Amino acid sequence: MAANYYNQFGAAAAQNTPTQQSAQTQPQQGKPSENGDIYPFPLMDRVVAGGVNVRYLELNGVKLKHQIITIRVDAAGKRFAFETQSQVTNDRILGIMLTTTETADDVYKNINDSTIQLTIDNEEILPDGFDCSLISQKIGNAFYDNVYPCNERADGSLIKGSFTSGTENFVNPYDVKLYLWCVSKPRK
Repeated sequence: MAANYYNQFGAAAAQNTPTQQSAQTQPQQGKPSENGDIYPFPLMDRVVAGGVNVRYLELNGVKLKHQIITIRVDAAGKRFAFETQSQVTNDRILGIMLTTTETADDVYKNINDSTIQLTIDNEEILPDGFDCSLISQKIGNAFYDNVYPCNERADGSLIKGSFTSGTENFVNPYDVKLYLWCVSKPRK
């Protein structure tokens, strides 16, 4: 179910936002089939990360997890390659986000002057030269505001890429954390 959720309902979920209803037309408590009501699928209370409804997944027993890949950046203008496997306990990768251990204000962080390249399961996700500022966490943004949505196989797939540090704002060595937002495999 979780593997196909994003494919089937990612775009639809983003469009099916709840509308204001009068108190007379609001559905009663209980399952839609019990009340004869038709609800937009999935039941919406917050759409995040390209249409993925976190609350819907959690209510239906789907566990959301993060896999973190840490890249140590110790020089300006240098390319840092990384290669690992996704966790075998995860079914799909639904989003990607970057954070950094830099302490400067957002505009002065070296990560916002850097680029990244990423492939998952031999599928190019972020092309070489992709601007990190598009998916790096920023002060004032909610946790999922900078998630780059995708729908890739996890389950031990090869994760490979490179991070190229910028030259303009580099001061001290820092760590970049690449977060893979995943759906765990259903329990049998």
